[in-house]
Amino acid sequence: MSVRTVSAWKTRHLDFLQVLKAGKTEADDLVERALYHRAVGYSHEIEKPMVVDKDVRIVTYTERMPPDTTACIFWLKNRNPEEWRDKTQVEPSWAGKKPSEMTDEEIDAAYLALQPLLPSPETVN
Repeated sequence: MSVRTVSAWKTRHLDFLQVLKAGKTEADDLVERALYHRAVGYSHEIEKPMVVDKDVRIVTYTERMPPDTTACIFWLKNRNPEEWRDKTQVEPSWAGKKPSEMTDEEIDAAYLALQPLLPSPETVN
């Protein structure tokens, strides 16, 4: 089936579109849960064939997966970006003010901040 056919069906058949969306939502939920478990660590049961007393037996044991730092960082940056983003931007106190509303210190700070953007005296004729 071509992409064009699927797109046409989505516009003509709303129930088809809803089923596609539900499938995406379910997949997203599964991945979100898996990322969470990877971030905080988890345990799961494993059955493995092992030789015990010269006999092959299926042994069940609990495997512990420790928390994954990368998954933690990814989770936090996406769930709470204001607190966990790498670069924080701080608005200067003079941002958005008219010069008449600024203190002398704010005018000085604005001038220094804009200095690299202003043309040099040699280029102004």
